[in-house]
Amino acid sequence: MKKVIVEYFKKGQSEMESKEIPIEEYFDPCEPGKNLHLDSAPRFLQPYEYVTSNTRLLIFVNLKIIFETESIEFKQTFWNDGENSITERIDNGRKDCSTIIINSKIAQHEALYEVMRFVSRDNKIFPVSHSYVEVNPDSTETLIETLDLKYFQKEIYK
Repeated sequence: MKKVIVEYFKKGQSEMESKEIPIEEYFDPCEPGKNLHLDSAPRFLQPYEYVTSNTRLLIFVNLKIIFETESIEFKQTFWNDGENSITERIDNGRKDCSTIIINSKIAQHEALYEVMRFVSRDNKIFPVSHSYVEVNPDSTETLIETLDLKYFQKEIYK
């Protein structure tokens, strides 16, 4: 069984909504003729984009990709009028780990965000990246600074 299910909760709703996305519509169409697998490139970078591109409307998004006995689940929560978010990616069936990404707008700057990525493995949470990103007027992003986390990366991948 292969399927993609997205559940979401928008501002003003009284309950979660759910829809199934055809597997061919979830993955990037740039790979014609290739067999789709769990690690194929998704059509959109962020799970919320399968619901709307306007994060100001959202509170929660849960997206689950199921491939036979393996799955990847994304859980996103938005606050501060959609400017801040936390995303958890949970891999089940092959490596059984999770990644947590916190994206927080820096209040003093109009387009500056702090982005922190963590991996949860063996009952420990490790930071794997900590950076500052500026969103340009054309919606592209520029990496401003990345903090050194080599100690933790050695611990995770040893």
